Amino acid sequence: MGARLLAIGAMVAMLLFAGGGAALAGRDWCARDPILVFGDGTSVQWLTLLPTSELANITAPVTFVFTVPANAGPISVRFPIGSAAERVVISFSGSRWDGKGGIPVQATVLVSSSTIFKYATTVSGNVDKNTTFGAVSNVPSRANVRTDIANWYPLVDASTIMATFDVSRSTIIDLP
Repeated sequence: MGARLLAIGAMVAMLLFAGGGAALAGRDWCARDPILVFGDGTSVQWLTLLPTSELANITAPVTFVFTVPANAGPISVRFPIGSAAERVVISFSGSRWDGKGGIPVQATVLVSSSTIFKYATTVSGNVDKNTTFGAVSNVPSRANVRTDIANWYPLVDASTIMATFDVSRSTIIDLP
């Protein structure tokens, strides 16, 4: 719980300093956060925080599209408990990975809504850099990373996994 509050605080601060204005202060947030676990043992979480007040305005599942190298090997997709529908698309269509260094992951996050609001996605786990990407609903945002077995940024609220899917080919996963 404390880690999630810390992440939420960091996201709110980022949004405020990115021009969100004082209207963002004091909002309640909910999260969508798939975790990808690769065959080399690396784990990467995309934690997307949405204003709770906007949940009723979301018009489609929060969509994460991940493009990985064609030879990335099997991936386990894990879903912690969340409060909004979610879609994860895994595409094994990226450029061939030479096996040296981390696995490149091209990611796009889309929150479709009948209203316009700001949200943010933080990428953590075994990544070269713990990064937060600011975004606006209805506009796809890119959150690309490279896995790094030597780095670890703690996952947020990942102790209770409600579903896990193991994939080794391009796949679409929908969660209600």
